[in-house]
Amino acid sequence: MTKLLISAGCSFTQFPGGHKTWPYHLSRAMGIEALYLGHGAGSNGIISKKTIFNTLETLKNYNPKDILVGIMWSGCHRDEYYFDRDPGKFHKMGYRDNDSNPLRIVNDSNYYLVNDHWDDPLSSSFYNNFYDHVGSVISTIEHILNVQWFLKSHGVPYFMTEYFSDVFNKNIKTRYPKNTDQHIDVVDHPDVKYLYDLIDFDNWIDAEDCQSWIIKYSGLPFPVENDPHPGSAQHKIYTEQVIIPFLIRKKLWQQSEINNP
Repeated sequence: MTKLLISAGCSFTQFPGGHKTWPYHLSRAMGIEALYLGHGAGSNGIISKKTIFNTLETLKNYNPKDILVGIMWSGCHRDEYYFDRDPGKFHKMGYRDNDSNPLRIVNDSNYYLVNDHWDDPLSSSFYNNFYDHVGSVISTIEHILNVQWFLKSHGVPYFMTEYFSDVFNKNIKTRYPKNTDQHIDVVDHPDVKYLYDLIDFDNWIDAEDCQSWIIKYSGLPFPVENDPHPGSAQHKIYTEQVIIPFLIRKKLWQQSEINNP
């Protein structure tokens, strides 16, 4: 019987925060404890590292079958830097001055988030000089596979999904091969496809990404105008109508054990 939910993702998964997100509603419905690892603007590298480290720590006290890991992957354009030293001026995230950067995962580890719409020096340097879209998709898939293979090797049940449709950005075209006019979807790029084909999508929720589903089916507006972050009521609907039915179909949770408070 599942005793603990470990959830990881970006702001769509973060709790506590501005809204009661899906892991809060899922743990309440199941009547189990939860370890909330979601972090606003979190990159997929951060999601991967947080999931692996914290699951390893949890396995010291829990049987693998007592744990359920749920991950809502973030946008492939997000990234992070690691500094063993203190890089001085890069102490703040680029979107809110009161948010601390770096993030801690293991003891004094220093992971600094970067985002393509931030104007801090670290983000500006990365996106102006080093960012490549195909490379970002490759990196995201590698993070997904790291978590997939880790959880399977330890016998930990899990499910995955997307916060929005830019986890892979499949609809953005890339020019390949070079010096031709041919354009193909990113996931069909030869440096991407062999990795993408290794993802076990049987463990992914068989519905649209969270944001798109909520827009189409929740019947509720976003709580903040021009801010596409779902509110608590939308997260609850998504959990009840998408996540829980998927878990029941995949036998990751027994319907008779669900406790709707």
